[in-house]
Formats: sequence, structure tokens, C-alpha cells
Amino acid sequence: MLTLYENAFSPFARKVKMVLEYKGLEFNMVDGLTRDNHRKLAAVNKRLEVPALDHQRCRETQLFANDIARTKAYLADPSKLDIEREKIFWRGDRIEWILARGYHDWFLKEIEEGRILWPQIGVPT
Repeated sequence: MLTLYENAFSPFARKVKMVLEYKGLEFNMVDGLTRDNHRKLAAVNKRLEVPALDHQRCRETQLFANDIARTKAYLADPSKLDIEREKIFWRGDRIEWILARGYHDWFLKEIEEGRILWPQIGVPT
């Protein structure tokens, strides 16, 4: 089982928790910023920052095993990966920012020219 080192005041830890729950993974949560848990957190993240996942268990979990291989392959030669680099992946908060600042015409042009990747379930894989 995975162990998530988190803290109630960390918005980043909340996001990691949401993803783990969405993916249906079982995990334990440990408040890594309490004095009692500093030693445990230091074994996983020497900078004592949350969120952190127990790395050994991540390597044992098939879901994360492929991520390490993909990252190593990307760092070795990014051109070999089948990733579309001509398009921009737009999240909802970025779209709101663009529209709120009056970039409507530019954004519509990007859409019309097909340079937009819309968020979908399972993207990115």
C-alpha cells in the first residue's frame, strides 16, 4: 500500500490525495510535518516537504513503474516520444485567465487553427 505524507494546510497534498482516490488506489496518509513523523518523512524526502509518496512502494506499484521508464526515455531523447508539441493543452483555469484579460480574438484564432488540445478523461496518459 502507498503512503502519502501530507499536511492539512498543503493544497498540493490535497491534489495528490484526490488523484490517488480518483485512481482507486489504497493509501495511508501520514502528517509528515508533525515532529513525530519527521524521521519517516526524511527517509522519503530529505527536504522534509509534503506531499511525498513512499518511493519504494511507488516502484512496486505497476501504475508508477511505467512513469519512471517514460521519464528516463524522455530525458534520453525527447524526439522519440509520440507527443504532439505543436498544440497547447488548455486547462479550465487558464482559459478563464485568457478570457478575463481580453484575449478572446487570439484564443478563437488558436481554436480555429487547431492548435488546442482540450482536456479529456484520461489525458495525459
